[in-house]
Amino acid sequence: MKKKLVIFEGPDKSGKSTLYQAYRKATDYQPLVIDRWIGSQIVYDSIWGREDKSKDWHKHEKELEALYDVYLVVVTAPVSTLRRRITKDETDEKERKVALRTYREADELFRQYLEQSNFKNKILVDTSKPLKKSLEEILEFTGEENTGNKGGL
Repeated sequence: MKKKLVIFEGPDKSGKSTLYQAYRKATDYQPLVIDRWIGSQIVYDSIWGREDKSKDWHKHEKELEALYDVYLVVVTAPVSTLRRRITKDETDEKERKVALRTYREADELFRQYLEQSNFKNKILVDTSKPLKKSLEEILEFTGEENTGNKGGL
C-alpha cells in the first residue's frame, strides 16, 4: 500500500496556504502534504515569461504516482473574495490592480493544469465558503478524518 501525498496548488491569495495549514493540523500531520509543486512552476513561469521547464511534467506526475497515492487540490476563490483579501494586504492601488490581474491569469492557468493533469485524484476547491467547509471537503476527498484539531475547526 502506497503512502498518501496531498498537493495543494493555486494562485496567491486563493487561501491555499491557510487550507494547507488547517489540513495539516486536522490530520495530525500524518499524510505527506506539499504546498505548491510543479503546477505553480508551470503557471508562474508562464505569467512572468520565464523559461518553460515543464515539458516533462506529465512524466513527473507518473513517477510520483508510482510512489504515492497522490491527491491534487487546486484552490480558487471568486474575484469578489479575492478583492477583499488583496485590499486587506495591499495598500497601494496600483499593486492591487497588478495582484488582481495576476490572480485572474493564474487562476485560469491552474484550472488548465488541473484539467490536463494525469493525477487520478484531483479536485477544485472554492475558498469563498467558510474555512471549515473547505477543509471538510478536502478531508472527505482525501479520505482523512479530522483527528488533530478536535476543538478548533
